[in-house]
Amino acid sequence: MNKGVIAYFIGLIFIVVAALALSGYLGGGGTARTTTVTTSVLQNSTNRTTTIPANSTILSTTTPTTSVYFSQCQSKNATEGIPNGDFATGSYYGWNVSGPGFGNAPLNLTHANEVGGYYGAPWSGYAGAYFATTYSGGLSLQEGNLTSLPFEVTEPYLNFRIVSPADSQVYVEILRGRNASKYWYDTYNASSNTYNNATGQYTTSKSTEFQNVSIPLLNTAFLCQNVSIRVVADAVGPSEMLNYIAVGDFYLSKTPKYAPGTLVNESLG
Repeated sequence: MNKGVIAYFIGLIFIVVAALALSGYLGGGGTARTTTVTTSVLQNSTNRTTTIPANSTILSTTTPTTSVYFSQCQSKNATEGIPNGDFATGSYYGWNVSGPGFGNAPLNLTHANEVGGYYGAPWSGYAGAYFATTYSGGLSLQEGNLTSLPFEVTEPYLNFRIVSPADSQVYVEILRGRNASKYWYDTYNASSNTYNNATGQYTTSKSTEFQNVSIPLLNTAFLCQNVSIRVVADAVGPSEMLNYIAVGDFYLSKTPKYAPGTLVNESLG
């Protein structure tokens, strides 16, 4: 073969090899392209950064427009109970009681309605058999606190049922370390005026119905933290003053369940 032709092919091969090396296919001196993807997440979450090599296959170039929450503590269930949150044991197991206000045990709903005494109407709107209350059948109320043992928040909402007046000394707290967030409720917004044909007058009926309420735990950075619930009843006086409180059916949930307008004030700590 002509020496000139051989030299030509050798030169052509050299040019091709050099071009491949520069492009990075043979691991030569070329710089690999990398792509960095960062996902925005909520408070208490972890920013995850991924570097994608140049030779990787990207299945999708679409970036989510919403924040994704990464947390191993989040429950996969729709709801999660807390220890004795509905007082189903008939005792204050899982709770610490201080003061005489809440008595020695929760109130038995069936028994309370059988003996009457609650303004001539039964307790209603409660799903369980027992609830905690400072109501004492018209006798003088006493102070008391009811505090749950710490539990981990694995859902964004705490749901529960309550009967409560708008009273600055009656409220529910969420405790996290030395911080306390307070929530005041008024379930008597549900009271209604009824016309009495016999007397020709309107009478106001007191609401004996429990209301569903929810406390958001995500926005106040409670998620994945150990917290306690404390029910505070510092009001004293006769039950007719409606300054008592009744609570129960505490559980964690992915969705809130509340009666609008029941929450009248809050103080986030």
